[in-house]
Amino acid sequence: MSWAIVLALVATVTAAAALQASTGIGFGMLAAPVAVMLEPTLVPGPLLLLSLLLSVFTALRERHAIDLPGLSFATAGRVLGAAAAGATLALVPASAFPAIFSLLILAAVAVSASGWHARPTRNNLVAAGLASGYMGTITSVGAPPMALVYQNASGPTIRSTMGAFFVLGSTISLAALIAVDRAPVVELLHSLWLLVPVWLGFRLSRHAIGYIDRGRVRPFVLGLSAASALALLLRETLR
Repeated sequence: MSWAIVLALVATVTAAAALQASTGIGFGMLAAPVAVMLEPTLVPGPLLLLSLLLSVFTALRERHAIDLPGLSFATAGRVLGAAAAGATLALVPASAFPAIFSLLILAAVAVSASGWHARPTRNNLVAAGLASGYMGTITSVGAPPMALVYQNASGPTIRSTMGAFFVLGSTISLAALIAVDRAPVVELLHSLWLLVPVWLGFRLSRHAIGYIDRGRVRPFVLGLSAASALALLLRETLR
């Protein structure tokens, strides 16, 4: 790996970590498209591991605001989604799915922007968790379904609940990938040098939280969800 690629990855991971730690989402949607072009072995397993570690930091920072009932329902859905994704990856290539996911996310964002929003009810949380588990395991970008359900929650609730969800969810997805030999342990260990920019991005995020929380949570969530969908489409186009 050249120094140019190393520096580009450090800058991308730092920015992605800062984005997720300040808004609750964004790490995979920013880091995955860049990583797949510069160092494809980082997707999806190593990025999921880094996302897991970042999520530990964000969940602990605002742990008092975690929506525990919602977290339990979403995690149940995540288990089912990750299991389905693992079975899918064992049988067919994953290349067909990102474009479909992207179009579905864009449709959901368009509906939400028109004034409709899904409330974080039990059924919606299970469904969002299932979709997130399936998408996250295959593409390493699983935040948008959960973000759309929590789009009207407070900043601390979104950040802490999403952080706790991805601690559990990324662990489940990593286990599914390891089970079907799509995330070799050696590759996971070799990605740990990127934990330094993850920590740096987390520390930088505190400077953006005040701005995000001043009535700007919902526009950021919808904008980032749409950006993630477009990034996935771009990634598939450039392959």
